Amino acid sequence: MGERDTYTSIIYLEPFSERNLLAFGYDMFSEPIRRKAMEHARDYNEATLSGKITLVQETDKEIQAGTLMYVPVYKRGLPVRTIEERRRAIRGWVYSPYRMNDLMRGILGGWELGEGKQIRLEVFDGTSLQSEALLYDSGRGQKLKLISATMFSEQTSILFNDHRWSLRFTRIGDQTGVVDYSKAWYVLIGGTLVSALLFALYFLLIIASNREKAVTEALTRELRESTDRKRAEEALRESEKRYRELSIVDDLTQLYNSRHFYLQLKIELNRSTRYEQPLTLLLLDLDDFKAFNDTYGHVEGDQVLRRLGQVVKRCLRETDFAFRYGGEEFTILLPMTTGRDAAVTAERIRAELKEEIFSPVPGQDVHVTVSIGLGQYKPREDIKTFVHRVDQLMYQAKKNGKDRVCSES
Repeated sequence: MGERDTYTSIIYLEPFSERNLLAFGYDMFSEPIRRKAMEHARDYNEATLSGKITLVQETDKEIQAGTLMYVPVYKRGLPVRTIEERRRAIRGWVYSPYRMNDLMRGILGGWELGEGKQIRLEVFDGTSLQSEALLYDSGRGQKLKLISATMFSEQTSILFNDHRWSLRFTRIGDQTGVVDYSKAWYVLIGGTLVSALLFALYFLLIIASNREKAVTEALTRELRESTDRKRAEEALRESEKRYRELSIVDDLTQLYNSRHFYLQLKIELNRSTRYEQPLTLLLLDLDDFKAFNDTYGHVEGDQVLRRLGQVVKRCLRETDFAFRYGGEEFTILLPMTTGRDAAVTAERIRAELKEEIFSPVPGQDVHVTVSIGLGQYKPREDIKTFVHRVDQLMYQAKKNGKDRVCSES
């Protein structure tokens, strides 16, 4: 759905194997049906079923209709009384995917249309009974002799947290001798199945709520561990030299430093290779920065470096990483990002920095530009070769006139 403020990539998935690998990293906000359910769950703080979808986990074999249940997870300590507060506090979603044939077999157990079974059950998403809304058909794949009389078909619906499913029960086969009892059987069987479906949905709601609790507790532990880390770092301030050796953040720009760059780059290269996901590196260098420092002094030069750090942070996603590589050079890692998408980010950084106004001397406005090299990781390429290749692209950008992005494409 193009560039937008919110991205909702799947980052935790169990079991992390087989079909589920297909869904890892998928941005669910990019698909309208999923997005509608996620927004409803976020705005109303309740478990929400999506409409009919095809799961990302589906392969080319035994493709089934699917649905998703979402439960919102909010940032700890923030108010969630109103829709606007919930939108500001949202941290993510816990969700459960369901393949409808598998789900219904689990709910109904041994109840299937087959030898001696004369009731066909169809489940539709919403109020439409058209084929495009069909979620489940107990007679799928079988040759059925349907009785056309309307008295042998019964319809009902179930409502789960503002999402409706329609159920149709149809008599199959010869009508001889059972006319007087058909309505009674529909009431009995229909009521039983609707009760079973409602029970299953609320049971799944309990499971989803428990998952939300587990995620919340995990986030709480993470916050506690983060607090412990901060306290540990404060204790290390007694030895300034030791603290600087252990710190991973550049004091001036508040971006990660070069030591952490190589550690994070190694992690991202391993992840890119393991899951066959794209990884793009940007290398930025301020144009004519030495001349700026010589003219206006290092204090004003530091202000330029700080402002560039702020621009970079504004232009990146939470899943991206930015580093002060050294002096006036910066690097950016863009996981799960192709060269084409990375070029959009790089151009945005370049353009926004150029619009920044610096006034090192009263009454004199100065604009600063940056040259950027952009390269996508190639399989089995070592770290040194990868960084050198992008570094050469950055120098090519300077050679071509500065204030530009240079890539291999």
